[in-house]
Amino acid sequence: MRLFWLLFILLAVFAGFILIAEGVSAQDQYTLSVNTEGNGTVTKNPDQALYAYNDVVKLTANPDPGWFFSQWSGNLTGNANPDTITIYGNTTVTASFIESLDICRVQAINIGNTSATITWITNLGSNSTVNYGTTPALGLTAADSTNTTYHSVTLTHLLPDTVYYYEVISVSSGNNSALDNYCGSYYSFTTFSQYIELDGWVGHSFIANILNADFKGYATVTERPHASDSYSLHVVGNLTMHREGHLEEYIELDLYGSRVRSVYYLHQEEIGKSANLYGTWIDSGNGSTYISMTGVIALPNPEGDIFKTAKLH
Repeated sequence: MRLFWLLFILLAVFAGFILIAEGVSAQDQYTLSVNTEGNGTVTKNPDQALYAYNDVVKLTANPDPGWFFSQWSGNLTGNANPDTITIYGNTTVTASFIESLDICRVQAINIGNTSATITWITNLGSNSTVNYGTTPALGLTAADSTNTTYHSVTLTHLLPDTVYYYEVISVSSGNNSALDNYCGSYYSFTTFSQYIELDGWVGHSFIANILNADFKGYATVTERPHASDSYSLHVVGNLTMHREGHLEEYIELDLYGSRVRSVYYLHQEEIGKSANLYGTWIDSGNGSTYISMTGVIALPNPEGDIFKTAKLH
């Protein structure tokens, strides 16, 4: 009888161990759920439905074109990619993807003798920063914190007749940033030498309805090498014609010329409009010089009001 009870106890203990072992084995299998925010996928290595306690799984985030991986959240944090996670229970991980920030159409506009405006476009709302300077080392910064896709930053207190190099940076939400420095060569522009104003009018019989004309803009004067008392002139600005009937006509000019005579003569044969503006004294660096230019302005649309291009004799 004692032997019977001893065998019974041994069998019961053995059965208990089996039950406990089976229970632990069933409880040791866990799920790993992976979610995504934004456009992208995540690969698991090893990729299986259940994982044992203390298993290590490698997770790799794969952003779609035009997107980039931002961070992990849930039971895994940080932004390392790829990263690993150790299984201690049912586990959930989320990979966040953010649309890439792109910059295009970088340009310098409204260039004067001491200022210029840098503009560009981004595909996402973001802030605006311009790093600039008189060498590719840059060193100066102008910024605007406004969240926008159309960026405009005005640089002031510039030196006249000076080359400036620049790059643009935009940062959107989530520290999504983009830099455009023209592939490391940097964008550039040159400030003008002088601010000039011309005022006056010499009329002709067929355009007597033009009462007056004035020009406000900027000029750069460059002495020509191997030519005594000869200079090249670049003028950019806006000419305003005051016509009878209190009408005004605005003409955008971008002209190149040389030191020839003492008047500015602008002529539009096709529709009979001309402007003859008296010259002004401009400092060429070697004392004051009286400079003039002759130009022919071409209208793409003869009925239009804005002279778009200029061609000089």
